[in-house]
Amino acid sequence: MRSFLFLTLVILTGCGTRVFFYQDGQEQDVLASDLASCEAKALKEAPVYLIEDDFEVGAISLKPGKRIFVPSTHITRDVNLGRRARLERQCMADNGYIRLELKRCEAPDAINIEEQDVLPPAERVLCYVTDTTRRPFFVTN
Repeated sequence: MRSFLFLTLVILTGCGTRVFFYQDGQEQDVLASDLASCEAKALKEAPVYLIEDDFEVGAISLKPGKRIFVPSTHITRDVNLGRRARLERQCMADNGYIRLELKRCEAPDAINIEEQDVLPPAERVLCYVTDTTRRPFFVTN
């Protein structure tokens, strides 16, 4: 059971990485504007459409002779979520952005964060930190 929970946590946390839309030399404000525009366009083309499902698991075998019962649960999901994400990624790619996967910096408190109005070259970016507003700052070599 513990290994199942650990594996689930690793999958859900994505091993400590985060994906950013990125374009060398782009201004942070322009990036934010482009992203908002692409999100709005994707939402218009693939609006939120919620459906309700009953998800019934039943008994799960953990080891031979050891079973647990997981009761059914009621879930609500957005059937357009995946399509909307694809449309958003395509829109950003059409605007010249790449997807950059970065790890969070090991000791964010020890890093001196300077204001970044313009994104540094992607090949120099090592990791990212966030400030209190959750805005990312990219640490370079």
